[in-house]
Amino acid sequence: MSNIRATTISDETGNGPIALTKQYTAKAWFNFSTLVNPPLLASSVNVSSLTDGGAEITVNLTNAMSNNTYAPVCTAGHSATNPSNRSIAAGITNASSFETEAYTTANAQVECHCYGAVFGDLA
Repeated sequence: MSNIRATTISDETGNGPIALTKQYTAKAWFNFSTLVNPPLLASSVNVSSLTDGGAEITVNLTNAMSNNTYAPVCTAGHSATNPSNRSIAAGITNASSFETEAYTTANAQVECHCYGAVFGDLA
């Protein structure tokens, strides 16, 4: 068995590290909770902040996507005090942010833990 150890993997010209702009990996991921006000971003990659819009939470990306046709994929978990089923929907607004809305079958709700990833090409 072989091991590969490196501190930098350079691009084809040898001038810099490779960039994950045209590969099929998540370009951002996030974990946030709306159980507190304002919503708390617990951990993330390529997410700069959240904007609380009431029922909608806007996820702001640190590095923009190349266009607005990327795919944010989201899921939601319930809280221990309110264990009803939750779903989360994502709607693309522009290349540098998108809105999420957590809801139950009865009505829109924002009390949940939200998780997601973003797939597409970086700008």
